Amino acid sequence: MKTPRSSSKGALTLIVAALCFLVACAGRAPYEDYTLAHVALSAAKAAQAPRLAPGNYARAEDFYHRGVHFYEDRDFNAARTAFVQARYYAEQSENYTVLKKAETGETN
Repeated sequence: MKTPRSSSKGALTLIVAALCFLVACAGRAPYEDYTLAHVALSAAKAAQAPRLAPGNYARAEDFYHRGVHFYEDRDFNAARTAFVQARYYAEQSENYTVLKKAETGETN
């Protein structure tokens, strides 16, 4: 015969197990993606991408800030996706900037 106390222990055990499962599904924090996106954004900025490739640079910043927001909310899968996109657009803006500088003969 079940007592009210034993059924509440079972419910508590079930809740704790569900929480552990959900935390485990969050995955590992995307430290590497975070760092690579930050470095790519810094390199694009140093190459003057905000001036010569403002569209892609703005997209890179937007995805980076989204990634930071997701990271802080511990939504690591969404953060990883946003950081990868940020890196892509930052690299695109840097490459375009270098190309434009080469075409115009600009040295800085």
